[in-house]
Amino acid sequence: MIGLVAMAVFVWRQLTLQKHDRALLDLRTFGYANYTFSIVTMAIAMMALFGMIILLPIYLQSVLGIDTLQTGLLLLPGSLMMGLLGPVIGRLYDKVGTRPLLVPGTVLVSLVLWGLTLVGTDTSVWLILAGHIVMSLGLALAFTPLFTASLSSLPMPLYSHGSAILGSVQQVAGAAGVALFVAIMTLTSGALVASGTAQVEALTAGIRSGFLCGAVISLFAIVAGNFVKKPPA
Repeated sequence: MIGLVAMAVFVWRQLTLQKHDRALLDLRTFGYANYTFSIVTMAIAMMALFGMIILLPIYLQSVLGIDTLQTGLLLLPGSLMMGLLGPVIGRLYDKVGTRPLLVPGTVLVSLVLWGLTLVGTDTSVWLILAGHIVMSLGLALAFTPLFTASLSSLPMPLYSHGSAILGSVQQVAGAAGVALFVAIMTLTSGALVASGTAQVEALTAGIRSGFLCGAVISLFAIVAGNFVKKPPA
Protein backbone atom coordinates (compact mmCIF):
# COMPACT_ATOMS: atom_id res chain seq x y z
CA MET A 1 0.00 0.00 0.00
CA ILE A 2 2.82 2.39 0.91
CA GLY A 3 4.53 1.58 -2.39
CA LEU A 4 1.38 2.36 -4.37
CA VAL A 5 0.92 5.67 -2.59
CA ALA A 6 4.56 6.58 -3.16
CA MET A 7 4.26 5.72 -6.85
CA ALA A 8 1.09 7.80 -7.20
CA VAL A 9 2.82 10.80 -5.60
CA PHE A 10 5.82 10.31 -7.87
CA VAL A 11 3.63 10.21 -10.99
CA TRP A 12 1.75 13.34 -9.86
CA ARG A 13 5.05 15.13 -9.27
CA GLN A 14 6.39 14.18 -12.72
CA LEU A 15 3.19 15.33 -14.42
CA THR A 16 3.62 18.68 -12.70
CA LEU A 17 7.31 19.04 -13.56
CA GLN A 18 6.96 17.98 -17.20
CA LYS A 19 4.86 21.07 -17.89
CA HIS A 20 8.11 23.01 -17.44
CA ASP A 21 10.35 20.34 -19.07
CA ARG A 22 11.93 19.55 -15.69
CA ALA A 23 10.57 16.03 -15.12
CA LEU A 24 12.90 13.24 -14.05
CA LEU A 25 10.76 10.85 -16.12
CA ASP A 26 8.68 12.61 -18.77
CA LEU A 27 5.42 10.66 -18.90
CA ARG A 28 4.45 12.17 -22.24
CA THR A 29 6.11 9.07 -23.67
CA PHE A 30 2.87 7.22 -22.88
CA GLY A 31 1.11 9.44 -25.38
CA TYR A 32 2.57 7.20 -28.08
CA ALA A 33 0.39 4.10 -28.30
CA ASN A 34 3.08 1.81 -29.69
CA TYR A 35 5.36 2.67 -26.78
CA THR A 36 2.57 2.14 -24.26
CA PHE A 37 1.60 -1.30 -25.60
CA SER A 38 5.27 -2.27 -25.68
CA ILE A 39 5.72 -1.23 -22.05
CA VAL A 40 2.63 -3.16 -20.94
CA THR A 41 3.79 -6.30 -22.73
CA MET A 42 7.30 -5.89 -21.34
CA ALA A 43 5.97 -5.51 -17.79
CA ILE A 44 3.95 -8.71 -18.04
CA ALA A 45 6.90 -10.59 -19.55
CA MET A 46 9.15 -9.43 -16.72
CA MET A 47 6.58 -10.51 -14.13
CA ALA A 48 6.50 -13.96 -15.73
CA LEU A 49 10.29 -14.16 -15.92
CA PHE A 50 10.98 -13.16 -12.32
CA GLY A 51 8.06 -15.20 -11.01
CA MET A 52 9.43 -18.27 -12.77
CA ILE A 53 12.96 -17.53 -11.52
CA ILE A 54 11.76 -17.58 -7.90
CA LEU A 55 9.18 -20.38 -8.02
CA LEU A 56 10.99 -22.97 -10.12
CA PRO A 57 13.98 -23.34 -7.76
CA ILE A 58 11.62 -23.60 -4.79
CA TYR A 59 9.69 -26.33 -6.60
CA LEU A 60 12.77 -28.22 -7.75
CA GLN A 61 14.48 -28.18 -4.36
CA SER A 62 11.61 -28.33 -1.87
CA VAL A 63 9.24 -30.61 -3.80
CA LEU A 64 11.38 -32.73 -6.15
CA GLY A 65 14.33 -32.83 -3.76
CA ILE A 66 16.98 -31.62 -6.22
CA ASP A 67 20.05 -29.96 -4.71
CA THR A 68 21.23 -26.42 -5.47
CA LEU A 69 23.88 -27.39 -8.02
CA GLN A 70 21.50 -29.59 -9.99
CA THR A 71 18.88 -26.83 -9.96
CA GLY A 72 21.36 -24.35 -11.39
CA LEU A 73 22.49 -26.77 -14.08
CA LEU A 74 18.86 -27.55 -14.97
CA LEU A 75 18.04 -23.89 -15.52
CA LEU A 76 21.31 -23.04 -17.26
CA PRO A 77 20.45 -24.15 -20.86
CA GLY A 78 17.36 -21.95 -21.12
CA SER A 79 19.13 -18.94 -19.64
CA LEU A 80 22.08 -19.32 -22.02
CA MET A 81 19.78 -19.76 -24.99
CA MET A 82 17.83 -16.60 -24.15
CA GLY A 83 21.05 -14.57 -24.14
CA LEU A 84 22.61 -16.14 -27.22
CA LEU A 85 19.47 -15.72 -29.33
CA GLY A 86 19.50 -11.94 -28.94
CA PRO A 87 21.59 -11.14 -32.06
CA VAL A 88 19.74 -13.74 -34.15
CA ILE A 89 16.33 -12.38 -33.22
CA GLY A 90 17.59 -8.85 -33.83
CA ARG A 91 18.38 -9.76 -37.43
CA LEU A 92 15.01 -11.48 -37.80
CA TYR A 93 13.32 -8.35 -36.47
CA ASP A 94 14.90 -6.31 -39.28
CA LYS A 95 13.49 -8.75 -41.84
CA VAL A 96 10.03 -9.68 -40.58
CA GLY A 97 9.07 -6.94 -38.11
CA THR A 98 7.54 -7.09 -34.65
CA ARG A 99 4.40 -9.22 -34.60
CA PRO A 100 5.80 -12.39 -36.28
CA LEU A 101 8.26 -12.61 -33.37
CA LEU A 102 6.40 -11.02 -30.47
CA VAL A 103 3.06 -12.82 -30.77
CA PRO A 104 4.53 -16.36 -30.95
CA GLY A 105 6.88 -15.41 -28.10
CA THR A 106 4.08 -14.34 -25.78
CA VAL A 107 2.05 -17.41 -26.73
CA LEU A 108 4.96 -19.71 -25.84
CA VAL A 109 5.39 -18.00 -22.47
CA SER A 110 1.69 -18.36 -21.73
CA LEU A 111 1.58 -22.02 -22.77
CA VAL A 112 4.49 -22.90 -20.49
CA LEU A 113 2.93 -21.07 -17.55
CA TRP A 114 -0.33 -22.92 -18.10
CA GLY A 115 1.62 -26.17 -18.29
CA LEU A 116 3.35 -25.40 -14.99
CA THR A 117 -0.03 -25.20 -13.28
CA LEU A 118 -0.11 -29.02 -13.63
CA VAL A 119 3.15 -29.81 -11.81
CA GLY A 120 3.01 -32.34 -8.99
CA THR A 121 5.25 -34.13 -6.55
CA ASP A 122 6.32 -36.67 -9.19
CA THR A 123 6.71 -34.46 -12.29
CA SER A 124 9.77 -35.39 -14.36
CA VAL A 125 12.66 -32.95 -14.20
CA TRP A 126 13.03 -33.39 -17.96
CA LEU A 127 9.60 -31.87 -18.46
CA ILE A 128 10.62 -28.92 -16.30
CA LEU A 129 13.82 -28.56 -18.33
CA ALA A 130 11.88 -28.62 -21.60
CA GLY A 131 9.35 -26.11 -20.29
CA HIS A 132 12.08 -23.75 -19.11
CA ILE A 133 13.83 -23.91 -22.50
CA VAL A 134 10.58 -23.23 -24.37
CA MET A 135 9.73 -20.32 -22.08
CA SER A 136 13.23 -18.89 -22.50
CA LEU A 137 12.74 -19.08 -26.26
CA GLY A 138 9.43 -17.26 -25.93
CA LEU A 139 10.98 -14.52 -23.79
CA ALA A 140 13.86 -14.12 -26.25
CA LEU A 141 11.37 -13.73 -29.08
CA ALA A 142 9.52 -11.09 -27.08
CA PHE A 143 12.23 -8.96 -25.48
CA THR A 144 14.24 -7.88 -28.54
CA PRO A 145 11.21 -6.66 -30.56
CA LEU A 146 9.81 -4.94 -27.48
CA PHE A 147 13.01 -3.03 -26.72
CA THR A 148 13.41 -1.93 -30.32
CA ALA A 149 9.79 -1.13 -31.13
CA SER A 150 9.18 0.79 -27.90
CA LEU A 151 12.11 3.18 -28.12
CA SER A 152 11.89 3.56 -31.90
CA SER A 153 8.34 4.88 -31.46
CA LEU A 154 9.49 7.98 -29.58
CA PRO A 155 10.80 11.27 -30.95
CA MET A 156 14.42 12.04 -30.11
CA PRO A 157 13.69 14.56 -27.27
CA LEU A 158 11.80 11.84 -25.37
CA TYR A 159 14.20 9.00 -26.13
CA SER A 160 16.19 9.28 -22.89
CA HIS A 161 13.00 9.42 -20.84
CA GLY A 162 11.57 6.42 -22.68
CA SER A 163 14.72 4.42 -22.03
CA ALA A 164 14.70 5.32 -18.33
CA ILE A 165 11.01 4.43 -17.99
CA LEU A 166 11.60 1.12 -19.74
CA GLY A 167 14.38 0.23 -17.30
CA SER A 168 12.28 1.31 -14.33
CA VAL A 169 9.28 -0.70 -15.47
CA GLN A 170 11.43 -3.79 -15.85
CA GLN A 171 12.62 -3.56 -12.24
CA VAL A 172 9.22 -2.68 -10.77
CA ALA A 173 7.39 -5.36 -12.76
CA GLY A 174 9.97 -7.99 -11.84
CA ALA A 175 9.70 -7.15 -8.16
CA ALA A 176 5.89 -7.13 -8.39
CA GLY A 177 5.95 -10.53 -10.08
CA VAL A 178 8.10 -12.03 -7.35
CA ALA A 179 5.94 -10.52 -4.60
CA LEU A 180 2.70 -11.62 -6.24
CA PHE A 181 3.77 -15.18 -7.03
CA VAL A 182 5.34 -15.78 -3.62
CA ALA A 183 2.38 -14.24 -1.78
CA ILE A 184 -0.09 -16.48 -3.60
CA MET A 185 2.10 -19.52 -3.03
CA THR A 186 2.47 -18.75 0.68
CA LEU A 187 -1.22 -18.03 1.27
CA THR A 188 -2.37 -21.14 -0.57
CA SER A 189 0.12 -23.52 1.03
CA GLY A 190 -0.42 -22.00 4.47
CA ALA A 191 -4.17 -22.48 4.24
CA LEU A 192 -3.74 -26.11 3.14
CA VAL A 193 -1.27 -26.91 5.92
CA ALA A 194 -3.69 -25.42 8.44
CA SER A 195 -6.42 -27.73 7.12
CA GLY A 196 -4.22 -30.81 7.59
CA THR A 197 -2.61 -31.26 4.17
CA ALA A 198 0.95 -32.60 4.14
CA GLN A 199 3.67 -29.95 3.85
CA VAL A 200 5.00 -31.03 0.45
CA GLU A 201 1.53 -31.40 -1.07
CA ALA A 202 0.52 -28.00 0.29
CA LEU A 203 3.65 -26.36 -1.09
CA THR A 204 3.08 -27.96 -4.49
CA ALA A 205 -0.49 -26.65 -4.57
CA GLY A 206 0.76 -23.20 -3.60
CA ILE A 207 3.32 -23.22 -6.42
CA ARG A 208 0.62 -24.29 -8.88
CA SER A 209 -1.51 -21.36 -7.73
CA GLY A 210 1.37 -18.98 -8.28
CA PHE A 211 1.90 -20.26 -11.80
CA LEU A 212 -1.85 -20.06 -12.43
CA CYS A 213 -1.78 -16.37 -11.56
CA GLY A 214 1.10 -15.87 -13.98
CA ALA A 215 -0.69 -17.84 -16.68
CA VAL A 216 -3.79 -15.66 -16.42
CA ILE A 217 -1.70 -12.48 -16.53
CA SER A 218 0.22 -13.77 -19.56
CA LEU A 219 -2.98 -13.73 -21.62
CA PHE A 220 -2.95 -9.93 -21.42
CA ALA A 221 0.56 -9.94 -22.88
CA ILE A 222 -0.72 -11.83 -25.92
CA VAL A 223 -3.46 -9.26 -26.43
CA ALA A 224 -1.15 -6.26 -25.94
CA GLY A 225 1.49 -7.81 -28.19
CA ASN A 226 -0.91 -7.80 -31.11
CA PHE A 227 -1.02 -3.99 -30.96
CA VAL A 228 2.75 -3.47 -31.07
CA LYS A 229 3.94 -2.45 -34.54
CA LYS A 230 7.33 -1.96 -36.08
CA PRO A 231 7.86 1.81 -36.29
CA PRO A 232 8.77 3.25 -39.70
CA ALA A 233 12.49 3.75 -40.26
